[in-house]
Amino acid sequence: MFPCKRNSKQGKPLLLQEVTVNIKSTASQSSYFTSVSAAEMAEQKPRKLTKKERAIQYWKTQNFVHNAVQIVSKAAELCAENIDELDDHIDLFNKMLHSIFFLGNIRDAQFDPNLIFDDEEIFEEIRELFRGPFVKYSTEVAVRTPFSYFLDLVVSTSTNQEEMKTVLSDTLRQCKGSGIKCTLISSVICICEVSGKRYYGGSLSCPGDVEREIMTAVSCFQVWDNYVTSAVLSVFPEDRTEPVSMTLPSSVECRAYAIENLSEVKAPCLRCHELYSLPNHSDNKNKPGNCAETEAISNLLTNEAEVKNGTRMNGPVLEEEYIQERMMHHFNSKINQGNYSINRIYESE
Repeated sequence: MFPCKRNSKQGKPLLLQEVTVNIKSTASQSSYFTSVSAAEMAEQKPRKLTKKERAIQYWKTQNFVHNAVQIVSKAAELCAENIDELDDHIDLFNKMLHSIFFLGNIRDAQFDPNLIFDDEEIFEEIRELFRGPFVKYSTEVAVRTPFSYFLDLVVSTSTNQEEMKTVLSDTLRQCKGSGIKCTLISSVICICEVSGKRYYGGSLSCPGDVEREIMTAVSCFQVWDNYVTSAVLSVFPEDRTEPVSMTLPSSVECRAYAIENLSEVKAPCLRCHELYSLPNHSDNKNKPGNCAETEAISNLLTNEAEVKNGTRMNGPVLEEEYIQERMMHHFNSKINQGNYSINRIYESE
């Protein structure tokens, strides 16, 4: 067993260092993550897969497990190396774990957390240190995607923007898939800047359309600023009405970057132009709430009262009760696993 106690501030970094090494070893050696060659498959006698084997096969083809391993490993490494604000970092790590397990559990091919922690000793130690995610992923709702928490952790442990971009790029190189096919990894990040302060956001990095709609509903209900939510709900879930837009003060600068090319600013999509009045847009039109700009602008308005006061809305700001009623109905229509309620969210330990 590792030389640490559950509530030991010194013990947590030691365990997380062990986790980093062992998870990386697991990723390269475990049968869960390695592909079977065509020749090997031909030699194997066909048989009906068990439910668990079908689930494992599904998650392998989606790169969910592989990419989860990469961000968990990197997050553990960042926590272990940056102990000055360890409690905050551990909280992000905790919620990121829960979010991964939650997104895996709401599919028909349900996800088993030990697919990541294939080493039994590491699995038991991590489960003891972070009981919340393992106990509550099937009953409590994650309010943000795993990458949203990961991005917060990277930003908070980086000394400058270039270091942040380097960490993201290095992590991406270890992941499988590209663009929106890189499961669990945001394809775009956005930085909103005002008076030297920066607010970050990532695109909704969900395994599929159902998960994206669930997380959009939860974000509108629990997370996003009411201006942002009012804009998104003008075209979500039914995209049949005239969009409600906002205009940010001219002092605000929003820059988006494709995660695969963080050196080049990416034009906002047509949807972001319609909802947030962002200029120089492309003709591409993403799903409402999906873009990195949504989270970044929400974080900006939540934390900068002066900016929010200077933001103009060209339509109604929705009442909280109305938002909750609509999103609760949509959430319930999409969720198909577990005993979930949009009102019962994971708050960490």
